[in-house]
Amino acid sequence: MFPVRKDYRVVSDNSFDLLIELETKVNIEKIYFTIKDNMNKVVLQKTLQNGITFENNNIYIKVKPEDTRHLKNTYNYDVKIKYNKNLDKLTILFGEFKVKKLTTLSEDEV
Repeated sequence: MFPVRKDYRVVSDNSFDLLIELETKVNIEKIYFTIKDNMNKVVLQKTLQNGITFENNNIYIKVKPEDTRHLKNTYNYDVKIKYNKNLDKLTILFGEFKVKKLTTLSEDEV
């Protein structure tokens, strides 16, 4: 496994599902999906059992509409795993996470 760069473009106030298929069998203890702004402040983080599930060597990340509702710029993100009794860590995915605002906002939906 090695880090892969992949940029995402999403629309705020929408769901976003990410599937990462690991090629190598790993006994994962922790998984982090983190988005930071240009001031290095965390604007969104998902962890194992809190928006992330791991089964059959696949990582599933679920981002809900309320997670992106306040986002409106280009951010940096990564997905990091910890394994081998938390002794080893590896960034498996990273890149830009661009969020565009909706025209029809949640409060407009009647």
